[in-house]
Amino acid sequence: MDVGAKASELLSGLIDGSITSIDQIKLPAVLDWCIQMPPLPQPICLTLAKLVFRAIQTFELPKPIVKIIASEKFVQFLNDLILNETDDAESISSALNIFVFLAGENNLTEKNRQKFFIDTKHKTLHQLTKRILTFVEAANVDLQKATMICLITLVLSIPQNTFNPIIPAILVHDYFNAFFNSFLTLFNESTPFTSDFLLRIVSVPENCTQFFNGTNTIQVVVDMLLRRIGEVEYNDDEAFTLLMGLDGFLQNSDYKKFEKPRYKEDEIRALLSDLRKSPEVPKDTKVLAGSVLAHWDRAIEKK
Repeated sequence: MDVGAKASELLSGLIDGSITSIDQIKLPAVLDWCIQMPPLPQPICLTLAKLVFRAIQTFELPKPIVKIIASEKFVQFLNDLILNETDDAESISSALNIFVFLAGENNLTEKNRQKFFIDTKHKTLHQLTKRILTFVEAANVDLQKATMICLITLVLSIPQNTFNPIIPAILVHDYFNAFFNSFLTLFNESTPFTSDFLLRIVSVPENCTQFFNGTNTIQVVVDMLLRRIGEVEYNDDEAFTLLMGLDGFLQNSDYKKFEKPRYKEDEIRALLSDLRKSPEVPKDTKVLAGSVLAHWDRAIEKK
């Protein structure tokens, strides 16, 4: 069988809507093509990645199929595809989005994540991150967004108290500034999980200092957090996450380096006071608002 031609035919069917059932794709056979040894030529693998992601988008996959996609061999297929040199933006976006599907839906088992993302005997997540970061400045907007969401999702997929090799790779990478600017864009668009990512960054002092190292950082952080906190319901979980982010930033950043430490002081005090007095705000959020205010005053005193 001409696998390349068949894969292209199936992909076209998904795009034009002529394929209406997952059974028409025979996905187990498609996944076998992805992981066969020796690997198929790269152009065919690129088409297969697009086909698998399109199937994920179109249908609710049966658990046995998801299990194959989350298998060691298929994760290795994705790793190899991303690490190989190619300028096929759609295929790379598809591979990144499959990672998001696996990590975001908790489909990737801890064993597989440990083996392929952290174990240095394999292509590590640190290596993968360095390659993924090169797509942050891609001309293709869809690839840019897929890159950012993939990195954010993978950061959050690693348990809080486990060494996270992605964050250091991001912080020291040549593309860090591009990542930071893209992150601000996503954050301001209220993209899911960006608040959780920010909280993960500011919770470690060395990460926080490196991530927010510009002289205008205080304005950037305060502006985006004030706006986002103002947009969510005060009793919403995200309000608590955003406050935690602000609290972590005040405690763990090198505040002495920042200019204008009293930037928007009146707005901050008014917001925190409102949170502490509002009957709709949960007790934990009220306590946290008081903590933020205390840490903010302390940070200004250091200045």
